[in-house]
Amino acid sequence: MNREKLLITGAFGTLLLSVFLAAAYQRSSQAGPLLARTTRGAAISAHSAATFAQQFRGIWLQVHNNDPRCPFEDYVREIADTGANTVCLAVAAEQENGTSNVLYLDRNKSPSDDRLTGLIRLSHSLGKRVVLMPIVLLSRPAADEWRGKINPDDWDLWWKQYDEYVLHYARLAQENGVAMFMVGSELISTERQEARWRDLIAQVRAQCQTVLDGQFRQHLRQMFPSYSRRDFARLGIADIDTFAYSATRGEPPPAELAALYDRFAAEHHMLLSYSANWDHYTVPKWWDVLDAVGMTSYYDMNPSKDANPTVESMVHQWEPIRRTIQEWQAKAGNKPIIFTEVGCPSQNGCSTYPWNYYNDPNHPNMLEQRNFVESFLQVFGRENWVGGVLIWKWRDHPQNLGGPADSGYTPYRKPVMEPIQAFFASPGAAGIAATAPAQAAQALPPPAATPAVAPGLPANTDPDAGMQ
Repeated sequence: MNREKLLITGAFGTLLLSVFLAAAYQRSSQAGPLLARTTRGAAISAHSAATFAQQFRGIWLQVHNNDPRCPFEDYVREIADTGANTVCLAVAAEQENGTSNVLYLDRNKSPSDDRLTGLIRLSHSLGKRVVLMPIVLLSRPAADEWRGKINPDDWDLWWKQYDEYVLHYARLAQENGVAMFMVGSELISTERQEARWRDLIAQVRAQCQTVLDGQFRQHLRQMFPSYSRRDFARLGIADIDTFAYSATRGEPPPAELAALYDRFAAEHHMLLSYSANWDHYTVPKWWDVLDAVGMTSYYDMNPSKDANPTVESMVHQWEPIRRTIQEWQAKAGNKPIIFTEVGCPSQNGCSTYPWNYYNDPNHPNMLEQRNFVESFLQVFGRENWVGGVLIWKWRDHPQNLGGPADSGYTPYRKPVMEPIQAFFASPGAAGIAATAPAQAAQALPPPAATPAVAPGLPANTDPDAGMQ
């Protein structure tokens, strides 16, 4: 009789637990868009589907300064006021020139981790998603050197430092709810080193999964504050203090636990991409382990070098490029395309040389910049395979006032803001493409803790100019 009572009590307790979990899951689901139930193995693709239901429409802010008087917080608010749904933050490590073996973080030119975290949280408080991109700059480039042409004498040493740099910011990004992280930008000379990139991306995935496991563990504690060890055991968790959901992959977890994790991962799993040069996006053979294809957009839209080409003439130039990219995308896994840098400097010839802000800086040209950007947005803005359009770039220091006298990229106080804001305010394309699941990369053991400064990156306090 006692045994029967025990069985009945246990069954009733399990039923109550299931009902409570279902109610909790329903409440959690009401906090955001309902996502179709997924399996554990499809958590990445499920999150991608939710994320890409809305295009990333944002503006970049380069945070290359540690001066507290530089009002990055104000610039984040200005970006938010444009109607963008995404704030994009670019941090930088430096090396002296293209053959240098030493890659370092200059803490005079980089915000502290606390301040960067504050910028991310400020963006979230304003209702914006965040993209974070670590880039490489050359402090004293020789001749026509830039990061796309680096060729260090010791690649092993360079990659060790680059891995540490990227892993440092990837951890910070996952810990603080960044929606998308770029593992690199325009590193053309490295892109055929496929094994190196696959290894780095595997390390980033493993590290972020460790962080996500901890975040989910904390989420469960907050959701069920009165649960005892026995209660968690009924949920399939032997020890909540050491529980890691990713460690359960050898056997199916209870359905209730899987449902809770799927919902949590859909909201907190960080997407990974890479920003390829516009003329080099077909070279990397490791797009399969990323969630989206990133590429810049500095195409020559005015090969005849006409003065002030029209929007219509540039739309005509963009169309064959659009078809080429779309055809390639369909053959390369149908991953969403993120146009990571859209824009040109507001100067004569910018539609011919959109990548070259030194071309004619003494002759500002607001109309040519506006027409270039507007033509791009007309052609690509509402394509359902385009997962994001990110404008390069906002003003980033107090001396940059934008306006008609400025010949740089910033759209601040320039006519180009009109088509940009119209695009931000427009409805998205129907059925924005969801990413194909990123193929699993072999995970390597993640670092044990977040360092205050990325290890192996010596601080350099000498100010450098002429960054490329």
